[in-house]
Amino acid sequence: MVMKLVVIAAIISLVLLAGCVEEGQEQNGEEPIKIGFLGPLSGPAAYTCEPVKKGFELAHSQKPGFDGREIKLLFEDDKCQAVEAVKATRKFMETDSIKIVVSGVCSNSTLAIAPIAEEKEAILITPVSAAPSISEAGSHVFRISASSDLMASNTARIVWEKGFKKSRHCF
Repeated sequence: MVMKLVVIAAIISLVLLAGCVEEGQEQNGEEPIKIGFLGPLSGPAAYTCEPVKKGFELAHSQKPGFDGREIKLLFEDDKCQAVEAVKATRKFMETDSIKIVVSGVCSNSTLAIAPIAEEKEAILITPVSAAPSISEAGSHVFRISASSDLMASNTARIVWEKGFKKSRHCF
């Protein structure tokens, strides 16, 4: 079920992001639309990013282009560390000329790169990061998943309605 939701989110992200092209840029099939994906591809948090990355790759295999242009995915490992996310984002934007970045799963990474997206007027989208403050991180920052506050309050409501007196939750 979780993988299905990740795939759906990835497909929605790709379709939405594919339309984000730089003003004045021709859409004649010559320049690929580049989307940078960063997340913990190694280290202790890598298992959290694996289904998101696979979902993104699956969505790309189903929609490898948009409006006559190839969609090219580039991946960077942020190790779920803000400093690494900032390095990867700067590389995406300054070296790879990417204006669309997907921050995989770590809220700290997403929040660390949000100011860069705002400064560079680039699109930043996160399919999974759940920190409530992401919703206020800037006008170029978009989230797909609910915030952890919303998830926690809904979980608590359901537990209460079911009549449970004790529960344990990990977010």
